[in-house]
Amino acid sequence: MSRTLSSALSAPAFAFAAVLFLAACAPEAGADPAPAGAPLPAPAALGSSTAAADERYRDPKELAALLASGGAATALDSWKGEFLLLDVRTAEEFAAGHIDGALLLPYDAIRDKPPAFPKDGLVIVYCRSGNRSAQAKATLASLGWSRVVDFGGLSRWPGPLEK
Repeated sequence: MSRTLSSALSAPAFAFAAVLFLAACAPEAGADPAPAGAPLPAPAALGSSTAAADERYRDPKELAALLASGGAATALDSWKGEFLLLDVRTAEEFAAGHIDGALLLPYDAIRDKPPAFPKDGLVIVYCRSGNRSAQAKATLASLGWSRVVDFGGLSRWPGPLEK
């Protein structure tokens, strides 16, 4: 009988020890998984990037580096290019100045004339303040694009604008 009692006591003790060990290894509740400002891990290849890793292109420096590397799509009706940078403002706003390499596709025209770009390809959208780009991102996602990054407002762009 003492052997049964001993076995019965050791199982809860083992479970309790396991819980304590796992709790000690877990991050604190509410703690950030990485320090503020830490870069996201780079994807193995642009085509295999995850949506979380794509979010690094919200950073103006990361977007500038991506644009400098080349590979931007040069036409909305083409499947050529490693990524697509869309200015979702009006034609007048685009003509007044846009990020070099961006293509114009007003946010309210996306549903009727979506880009001929792979739905698993990286698409980065921006506008003047961030409102229309958020709407554009939601529209593209509803149409099946899985890697859409909202850069936000053009005021965040540190480089020169193309006219």
